[in-house]
Amino acid sequence: NGDELCCTRAIVTAKARLDQHPNWDGFKRGRRIQAEHAVDLHHETRVPRGPCGYDELRAFSLAPSLYDYQILLCDATRGYVVTLFGPPSQKQLVPLYNDGHYNVITSLPGFFGTSYFCTRCLKPYDNQGHHACDNNPDHCRACLQTGCPDYTEARCRSLLAMQTCDLCRFMFYGTACFTNHVSKTQSGKTADHQQLSVCMSRRKCGNCRKLLVGRKQQQEHRCGHVTCPSCHHYVEAFNDEKPPLHVFFDVEVMQDTGRHVPNLFNTLSNQSYGIGLDPEKIEKNPGLRTLAEMMLNSMWGKFGQLTNKTQVREFDDPKKFSTFCISDTLQIKYVGIQSDDRVEVQYTLQEEDESISPNLNIFVACFTTCWAHL
Repeated sequence: NGDELCCTRAIVTAKARLDQHPNWDGFKRGRRIQAEHAVDLHHETRVPRGPCGYDELRAFSLAPSLYDYQILLCDATRGYVVTLFGPPSQKQLVPLYNDGHYNVITSLPGFFGTSYFCTRCLKPYDNQGHHACDNNPDHCRACLQTGCPDYTEARCRSLLAMQTCDLCRFMFYGTACFTNHVSKTQSGKTADHQQLSVCMSRRKCGNCRKLLVGRKQQQEHRCGHVTCPSCHHYVEAFNDEKPPLHVFFDVEVMQDTGRHVPNLFNTLSNQSYGIGLDPEKIEKNPGLRTLAEMMLNSMWGKFGQLTNKTQVREFDDPKKFSTFCISDTLQIKYVGIQSDDRVEVQYTLQEEDESISPNLNIFVACFTTCWAHL
Protein backbone atom coordinates (compact mmCIF):
# COMPACT_ATOMS: atom_id res chain seq x y z
CA ASN A 1 0.00 0.00 0.00
CA GLY A 2 1.11 3.54 -0.70
CA ASP A 3 -0.79 5.18 2.18
CA GLU A 4 2.24 5.24 4.54
CA LEU A 5 0.45 2.95 7.01
CA CYS A 6 2.62 -0.11 6.48
CA CYS A 7 3.82 -0.46 10.08
CA THR A 8 0.48 0.10 11.78
CA ARG A 9 -1.27 -2.14 9.25
CA ALA A 10 1.03 -4.97 10.32
CA ILE A 11 0.43 -4.27 14.02
CA VAL A 12 -3.37 -4.14 13.82
CA THR A 13 -3.41 -7.23 11.58
CA ALA A 14 -1.34 -9.18 14.11
CA LYS A 15 -3.67 -7.97 16.88
CA ALA A 16 -6.78 -8.97 14.93
CA ARG A 17 -5.40 -12.46 14.42
CA LEU A 18 -4.52 -12.78 18.10
CA ASP A 19 -7.96 -11.53 19.16
CA GLN A 20 -9.72 -13.78 16.63
CA HIS A 21 -11.51 -10.74 15.23
CA PRO A 22 -14.81 -11.66 13.55
CA ASN A 23 -13.71 -9.79 10.42
CA TRP A 24 -10.24 -11.34 10.40
CA ASP A 25 -10.46 -12.03 6.68
CA GLY A 26 -10.79 -8.29 6.03
CA PHE A 27 -7.61 -7.61 7.98
CA LYS A 28 -5.76 -10.42 6.26
CA ARG A 29 -6.71 -9.19 2.79
CA GLY A 30 -5.82 -5.57 3.58
CA ARG A 31 -9.31 -4.20 3.16
CA ARG A 32 -10.81 -0.99 4.50
CA ILE A 33 -11.15 -2.21 8.08
CA GLN A 34 -7.39 -2.74 8.26
CA ALA A 35 -6.67 0.82 7.11
CA GLU A 36 -9.23 2.27 9.54
CA HIS A 37 -7.66 0.55 12.54
CA ALA A 38 -4.19 1.58 11.36
CA VAL A 39 -5.25 5.23 11.13
CA ASP A 40 -6.84 5.00 14.59
CA LEU A 41 -3.55 3.77 16.04
CA HIS A 42 -1.70 6.73 14.51
CA HIS A 43 -4.26 9.15 15.95
CA GLU A 44 -4.19 7.45 19.33
CA THR A 45 -0.42 7.75 19.66
CA ARG A 46 -0.11 11.05 17.75
CA VAL A 47 2.49 9.49 15.50
CA PRO A 48 2.35 11.02 12.01
CA ARG A 49 2.03 8.83 8.96
CA GLY A 50 5.21 7.85 7.23
CA PRO A 51 8.14 5.48 7.62
CA CYS A 52 8.22 4.04 11.14
CA GLY A 53 11.32 3.07 13.07
CA TYR A 54 12.16 2.08 16.61
CA ASP A 55 10.94 5.34 18.17
CA GLU A 56 7.55 5.01 16.51
CA LEU A 57 7.24 1.37 17.56
CA ARG A 58 8.03 2.39 21.12
CA ALA A 59 5.22 4.94 20.94
CA PHE A 60 2.80 2.37 19.49
CA SER A 61 3.60 -0.04 22.34
CA LEU A 62 2.38 2.61 24.82
CA ALA A 63 -1.00 3.00 23.13
CA PRO A 64 -3.97 2.32 25.47
CA SER A 65 -5.48 -0.04 22.90
CA LEU A 66 -2.30 -2.16 23.10
CA TYR A 67 -2.12 -2.13 26.90
CA ASP A 68 -2.10 -5.93 27.24
CA TYR A 69 0.14 -6.53 24.22
CA GLN A 70 3.86 -6.60 23.58
CA ILE A 71 5.49 -5.84 20.24
CA LEU A 72 8.38 -8.03 19.09
CA LEU A 73 10.06 -6.58 16.01
CA CYS A 74 12.05 -8.96 13.81
CA ASP A 75 14.44 -6.76 11.83
CA ALA A 76 15.76 -8.45 8.69
CA THR A 77 18.15 -5.55 8.05
CA ARG A 78 19.99 -6.40 11.29
CA GLY A 79 20.33 -10.13 10.80
CA TYR A 80 16.76 -10.89 11.98
CA VAL A 81 17.42 -9.56 15.47
CA VAL A 82 14.27 -9.52 17.63
CA THR A 83 13.66 -6.37 19.71
CA LEU A 84 11.03 -5.97 22.42
CA PHE A 85 8.72 -2.98 22.81
CA GLY A 86 6.46 -2.72 25.83
CA PRO A 87 6.22 -4.69 29.08
CA PRO A 88 6.22 -8.51 29.05
CA SER A 89 2.91 -10.02 28.00
CA GLN A 90 1.51 -13.32 26.78
CA LYS A 91 -0.13 -11.44 23.90
CA GLN A 92 2.68 -10.71 21.47
CA LEU A 93 2.49 -8.91 18.13
CA VAL A 94 5.38 -9.80 15.82
CA PRO A 95 5.95 -7.53 12.80
CA LEU A 96 8.75 -8.31 10.35
CA TYR A 97 10.72 -5.41 8.85
CA ASN A 98 12.47 -6.04 5.55
CA ASP A 99 13.38 -3.74 2.64
CA GLY A 100 11.40 -0.83 4.06
CA HIS A 101 8.24 -2.92 4.43
CA TYR A 102 6.44 -4.42 7.43
CA ASN A 103 4.76 -7.81 7.43
CA VAL A 104 3.35 -10.10 10.12
CA ILE A 105 5.00 -13.18 11.61
CA THR A 106 2.38 -15.54 12.98
CA SER A 107 4.87 -17.93 14.62
CA LEU A 108 8.44 -17.11 15.61
CA PRO A 109 9.45 -20.78 15.98
CA GLY A 110 8.03 -21.47 12.53
CA PHE A 111 9.78 -18.42 11.08
CA PHE A 112 13.18 -19.48 12.45
CA GLY A 113 12.57 -23.15 11.65
CA THR A 114 12.88 -24.29 15.27
CA SER A 115 10.60 -25.90 17.82
CA TYR A 116 10.61 -23.07 20.37
CA PHE A 117 11.48 -19.39 20.78
CA CYS A 118 12.53 -17.89 24.11
CA THR A 119 10.91 -14.48 24.56
CA ARG A 120 13.25 -13.68 27.45
CA CYS A 121 16.61 -13.98 25.71
CA LEU A 122 15.06 -13.75 22.21
CA LYS A 123 16.71 -16.90 20.88
CA PRO A 124 15.20 -19.81 18.93
CA TYR A 125 15.96 -23.34 20.09
CA ASP A 126 14.88 -26.91 19.40
CA ASN A 127 15.23 -29.09 22.48
CA GLN A 128 12.94 -28.22 25.34
CA GLY A 129 14.75 -28.56 28.62
CA HIS A 130 18.15 -27.87 27.04
CA HIS A 131 17.73 -24.12 26.67
CA ALA A 132 19.59 -22.24 29.41
CA CYS A 133 18.18 -18.72 29.55
CA ASP A 134 20.43 -16.25 31.33
CA ASN A 135 17.63 -13.66 31.36
CA ASN A 136 15.47 -15.85 33.60
CA PRO A 137 17.56 -16.66 36.69
CA ASP A 138 14.48 -17.85 38.60
CA HIS A 139 13.88 -20.71 36.17
CA CYS A 140 15.03 -24.01 37.65
CA ARG A 141 16.96 -26.09 35.13
CA ALA A 142 16.20 -29.29 37.03
CA CYS A 143 12.41 -29.29 37.42
CA LEU A 144 11.98 -26.70 34.62
CA GLN A 145 9.71 -24.53 36.77
CA THR A 146 9.96 -20.81 37.46
CA GLY A 147 10.16 -19.89 41.13
CA CYS A 148 11.33 -23.26 42.44
CA PRO A 149 12.20 -22.57 46.13
CA ASP A 150 14.86 -25.29 46.30
CA TYR A 151 16.63 -23.94 43.23
CA THR A 152 16.46 -20.36 44.55
CA GLU A 153 18.10 -21.39 47.81
CA ALA A 154 20.68 -23.57 46.08
CA ARG A 155 21.59 -20.80 43.65
CA CYS A 156 22.11 -18.30 46.46
CA ARG A 157 24.29 -20.74 48.40
CA SER A 158 26.05 -22.22 45.33
CA LEU A 159 24.76 -25.72 46.11
CA LEU A 160 24.56 -28.57 43.61
CA ALA A 161 21.57 -30.78 42.81
CA MET A 162 21.92 -33.92 44.92
CA GLN A 163 18.56 -35.75 44.90
CA THR A 164 18.24 -38.32 42.09
CA CYS A 165 15.08 -39.58 40.41
CA ASP A 166 15.29 -43.31 39.67
CA LEU A 167 12.90 -42.97 36.72
CA CYS A 168 14.29 -40.07 34.67
CA ARG A 169 17.79 -40.18 36.22
CA PHE A 170 18.01 -36.40 36.62
CA MET A 171 19.33 -34.62 39.70
CA PHE A 172 17.18 -32.22 41.75
CA TYR A 173 17.78 -29.56 44.39
CA GLY A 174 15.36 -30.77 47.05
CA THR A 175 11.96 -32.20 47.90
CA ALA A 176 9.94 -29.36 46.34
CA CYS A 177 12.08 -29.47 43.20
CA PHE A 178 11.61 -33.25 42.97
CA THR A 179 7.85 -32.96 43.48
CA ASN A 180 7.57 -30.28 40.79
CA HIS A 181 9.14 -32.47 38.14
CA VAL A 182 6.75 -35.34 38.97
CA SER A 183 3.54 -33.33 39.19
CA LYS A 184 3.96 -30.51 36.66
CA THR A 185 4.53 -30.12 32.94
CA GLN A 186 7.34 -28.09 31.42
CA SER A 187 4.92 -25.19 30.97
CA GLY A 188 4.05 -25.22 34.70
CA LYS A 189 0.61 -26.82 34.40
CA THR A 190 -0.59 -29.77 36.45
CA ALA A 191 0.31 -33.02 34.71
CA ASP A 192 -2.40 -35.52 33.74
CA HIS A 193 -2.90 -38.39 31.30
CA GLN A 194 -2.84 -35.97 28.35
CA GLN A 195 -0.06 -33.63 29.45
CA LEU A 196 3.09 -35.44 30.51
CA SER A 197 5.03 -34.39 33.57
CA VAL A 198 8.64 -33.29 33.30
CA CYS A 199 9.66 -36.71 34.60
CA MET A 200 7.65 -38.53 31.92
CA SER A 201 8.56 -36.22 29.04
CA ARG A 202 12.35 -36.47 29.34
CA ARG A 203 14.49 -39.32 30.58
CA LYS A 204 18.03 -40.57 30.34
CA CYS A 205 18.83 -44.10 29.24
CA GLY A 206 20.22 -46.10 32.13
CA ASN A 207 22.92 -47.65 29.93
CA CYS A 208 24.12 -45.09 27.38
CA ARG A 209 22.79 -42.01 29.25
CA LYS A 210 21.27 -40.62 26.06
CA LEU A 211 18.58 -37.99 26.64
CA LEU A 212 15.19 -39.18 25.38
CA VAL A 213 12.52 -36.51 24.94
CA GLY A 214 8.93 -37.63 24.46
CA ARG A 215 7.19 -40.99 24.63
CA LYS A 216 8.16 -41.97 21.09
CA GLN A 217 11.90 -41.68 21.69
CA GLN A 218 11.62 -43.50 25.00
CA GLN A 219 9.71 -46.40 23.44
CA GLU A 220 11.87 -46.75 20.32
CA HIS A 221 15.27 -46.22 21.91
CA ARG A 222 17.81 -49.02 21.77
CA CYS A 223 21.39 -48.48 22.78
CA GLY A 224 23.74 -48.46 19.80
CA HIS A 225 20.98 -47.49 17.36
CA VAL A 226 20.50 -44.19 15.55
CA THR A 227 17.93 -42.58 13.27
CA CYS A 228 19.00 -42.82 9.63
CA PRO A 229 19.03 -39.31 8.08
CA SER A 230 17.90 -40.72 4.72
CA CYS A 231 15.09 -43.18 5.46
CA HIS A 232 14.41 -41.93 9.03
CA HIS A 233 14.28 -45.49 10.34
CA TYR A 234 15.83 -46.53 13.62
CA VAL A 235 18.83 -48.63 12.61
CA GLU A 236 21.89 -50.10 14.22
CA ALA A 237 24.79 -47.68 14.24
CA PHE A 238 27.64 -48.61 11.91
CA ASN A 239 30.65 -49.56 13.94
CA ASP A 240 34.06 -50.37 12.53
CA GLU A 241 37.45 -50.67 14.11
CA LYS A 242 38.69 -47.31 12.86
CA PRO A 243 38.91 -44.52 15.43
CA PRO A 244 36.45 -41.65 14.91
CA LEU A 245 37.54 -38.60 12.96
CA HIS A 246 37.27 -35.40 15.02
CA VAL A 247 37.05 -32.23 12.94
CA PHE A 248 37.32 -28.76 14.47
CA PHE A 249 36.59 -25.60 12.51
CA ASP A 250 36.34 -21.85 12.76
CA VAL A 251 35.01 -19.25 10.34
CA GLU A 252 36.08 -15.63 10.03
CA VAL A 253 33.34 -13.47 8.52
CA MET A 254 32.57 -9.86 7.59
CA GLN A 255 29.25 -8.17 8.41
CA ASP A 256 29.63 -4.88 6.55
CA THR A 257 26.45 -5.48 4.56
CA GLY A 258 24.40 -6.89 7.43
CA ARG A 259 25.03 -10.45 6.25
CA HIS A 260 27.70 -12.88 7.39
CA VAL A 261 30.14 -13.18 4.46
CA PRO A 262 32.93 -15.70 5.18
CA ASN A 263 36.44 -14.69 4.21
CA LEU A 264 38.33 -17.57 5.84
CA PHE A 265 37.30 -21.10 6.75
CA ASN A 266 39.82 -23.12 8.72
CA THR A 267 39.54 -26.79 9.67
CA LEU A 268 41.68 -29.08 11.76
CA SER A 269 41.23 -32.78 12.41
CA ASN A 270 42.82 -35.20 14.82
CA GLN A 271 44.56 -36.78 11.83
CA SER A 272 46.04 -33.55 10.45
CA TYR A 273 49.31 -33.99 12.32
CA GLY A 274 48.99 -37.62 13.32
CA ILE A 275 47.37 -36.67 16.63
CA GLY A 276 45.03 -39.28 18.07
CA LEU A 277 42.34 -38.18 20.52
CA ASP A 278 41.42 -40.78 23.11
CA PRO A 279 38.23 -39.65 24.93
CA GLU A 280 39.27 -41.57 28.03
CA LYS A 281 42.54 -39.67 28.26
CA ILE A 282 41.21 -36.19 27.58
CA GLU A 283 41.43 -34.03 30.69
CA LYS A 284 40.36 -30.44 31.13
CA ASN A 285 43.18 -27.99 31.77
CA PRO A 286 41.66 -24.48 31.93
CA GLY A 287 45.00 -22.86 32.74
CA LEU A 288 46.84 -24.33 29.76
CA ARG A 289 43.91 -23.62 27.46
CA THR A 290 43.76 -19.98 28.58
CA LEU A 291 47.52 -19.59 28.12
CA ALA A 292 47.42 -21.07 24.61
CA GLU A 293 44.47 -18.90 23.63
CA MET A 294 46.17 -15.78 25.01
CA MET A 295 49.37 -16.48 23.07
CA LEU A 296 47.49 -17.15 19.83
CA ASN A 297 45.43 -13.99 20.24
CA SER A 298 48.61 -12.00 20.85
CA MET A 299 50.15 -13.46 17.70
CA TRP A 300 46.99 -12.54 15.80
CA GLY A 301 47.35 -8.95 16.99
CA LYS A 302 50.98 -8.81 15.90
CA PHE A 303 50.53 -10.46 12.50
CA GLY A 304 47.54 -8.25 11.72
CA GLN A 305 48.99 -5.08 13.20
CA LEU A 306 47.91 -1.83 11.57
CA THR A 307 50.95 -0.05 10.15
CA ASN A 308 49.39 3.23 9.08
CA LYS A 309 48.22 4.50 12.44
CA THR A 310 47.21 8.09 13.10
CA GLN A 311 50.21 10.13 14.20
CA VAL A 312 50.43 13.48 16.01
CA ARG A 313 52.86 16.34 15.45
CA GLU A 314 53.04 19.85 16.87
CA PHE A 315 54.26 23.02 15.12
CA ASP A 316 55.26 26.48 16.33
CA ASP A 317 56.83 27.58 13.02
CA PRO A 318 54.27 28.77 10.41
CA LYS A 319 56.59 27.95 7.51
CA LYS A 320 57.18 24.35 8.61
CA PHE A 321 53.48 23.94 9.32
CA SER A 322 52.54 25.15 5.83
CA THR A 323 55.12 22.90 4.14
CA PHE A 324 53.90 19.92 6.13
CA CYS A 325 50.24 20.45 5.29
CA ILE A 326 50.75 20.69 1.52
CA SER A 327 52.73 17.45 1.33
CA ASP A 328 51.12 14.99 -1.10
CA THR A 329 52.26 11.97 0.94
CA LEU A 330 50.14 12.81 3.97
CA GLN A 331 46.44 12.79 4.74
CA ILE A 332 45.56 15.42 7.35
CA LYS A 333 42.93 14.16 9.79
CA TYR A 334 42.70 17.00 12.29
CA VAL A 335 44.26 20.38 13.06
CA GLY A 336 43.82 21.83 16.53
CA ILE A 337 45.03 25.10 18.07
CA GLN A 338 46.93 24.43 21.29
CA SER A 339 47.87 28.02 22.10
CA ASP A 340 48.52 31.34 20.40
CA ASP A 341 51.78 30.06 18.88
CA ARG A 342 51.31 26.27 18.68
CA VAL A 343 49.09 23.91 16.64
CA GLU A 344 48.60 20.15 16.68
CA VAL A 345 48.22 18.07 13.52
CA GLN A 346 46.90 14.51 13.37
CA TYR A 347 47.72 12.70 10.14
CA THR A 348 48.22 9.39 8.35
CA LEU A 349 50.21 8.41 5.29
CA GLN A 350 48.55 8.17 1.91
CA GLU A 351 47.73 4.58 0.96
CA GLU A 352 50.40 4.42 -1.73
CA ASP A 353 53.03 5.72 0.70
CA GLU A 354 52.41 3.21 3.48
CA SER A 355 55.43 1.25 4.58
CA ILE A 356 55.44 -2.50 3.99
CA SER A 357 56.48 -4.54 7.00
CA PRO A 358 58.02 -7.98 6.35
CA ASN A 359 56.71 -9.20 9.72
CA LEU A 360 53.00 -8.73 8.97
CA ASN A 361 50.73 -11.09 7.07
CA ILE A 362 46.95 -10.82 7.21
CA PHE A 363 46.51 -14.39 5.99
CA VAL A 364 48.71 -15.76 8.77
CA ALA A 365 46.81 -13.51 11.19
CA CYS A 366 43.45 -14.97 10.13
CA PHE A 367 44.83 -18.49 10.37
CA THR A 368 46.17 -17.74 13.86
CA THR A 369 42.89 -16.40 15.21
CA CYS A 370 41.13 -19.48 13.82
CA TRP A 371 43.49 -21.64 15.83
CA ALA A 372 42.76 -19.53 18.90
CA HIS A 373 39.05 -20.28 18.53
CA LEU A 374 39.67 -23.96 17.90
